[in-house]
Amino acid sequence: MRIWKKSRQFVSFLNRYNGGKALVLTHQNPDPDCLAGSMLLRRVFMDGHGMDCTIGYSGIVGRAENRTMAELCRIPLVNVRQLNLKDFDFLALIDTQPGVGNNALPGELKPTVVVDHHPRKQGSKGVPWVDVRTRYGASATIAHEYFQAHGLKLDTLETTALFYAIKSETQDLGREASAPDRRLYFALAPEVDNELLYEITHAKLDRGYFQMLNRALEHARTHRDVLITELDEIRIPDHVAEVADMLLRLRNIHWTLVMGYYRQSIFLSLRTTRRDVDAGAIMETLVEGIGTGGGHEMMAGGRIDQVNPEEKGSLNAEIGERLLKALKKRAGAEELIVSE
Repeated sequence: MRIWKKSRQFVSFLNRYNGGKALVLTHQNPDPDCLAGSMLLRRVFMDGHGMDCTIGYSGIVGRAENRTMAELCRIPLVNVRQLNLKDFDFLALIDTQPGVGNNALPGELKPTVVVDHHPRKQGSKGVPWVDVRTRYGASATIAHEYFQAHGLKLDTLETTALFYAIKSETQDLGREASAPDRRLYFALAPEVDNELLYEITHAKLDRGYFQMLNRALEHARTHRDVLITELDEIRIPDHVAEVADMLLRLRNIHWTLVMGYYRQSIFLSLRTTRRDVDAGAIMETLVEGIGTGGGHEMMAGGRIDQVNPEEKGSLNAEIGERLLKALKKRAGAEELIVSE
């Protein structure tokens, strides 16, 4: 496998920090990409540089597949509520950056390392090591290059976690996958534990999941090639992204926007099949002045905090109108599911 020059330079950079306590911090409600990436970074810090390393996360690991992946691949996650971030000598962010609003890094703390595949943000300025590769489909692919540069070997659990991360993040290489992602995906495939992979991809779902899905379908409205829906109150923030991906499969739909309300916050997910309009830039427009958000060419997320329950309906409507205005859509809404 090819290793980018910067990944080799990371070895020398880390030699300045041998020993001590390290923290790898994921974004809120971690997904397979940052879970696998943090798993590999932990090995790099521990086995390559003798650090005592913890993986910290905030929010919840909510989606059934993600929980199953973390449990069966034995990823040792610790909620930041149980940690004092100032106790660590070395802090790395994976799949997120300072100041973007989707991680638990306090504003007064500056990380040592940022590894991400989202566009570089102002908050990363002044961080000693920043490796942002927007052409990569997964942050875990970057972490694996670091892993290789240290001469480390994947075990079966790490292989399966990394394979599933790329599979999930790039939708089986069909969404924003780069040549490095593809090379790694096919190199890993023969070494994957397929029974374990099956358990992850077919994780059991509770009744509440299907109730949530029913609400998504009932509330869905189409505006030509745009579909917008609300999930009302949700138990798992990850569901907004999952439903946005799912409904993008609807014939003649090229944009989906899904909104869900969780603990006084509105979570947003935007997906598109289009490559000539940047979903991340559109999301920034949707949350301008009211929240935080961003993303990639074909997928984006956002969040609006401190929303009273009685205000969420009007805010959802405003966000929907912002999307239609940004995309220059004027067609009237049609219900996806028409009751007889």
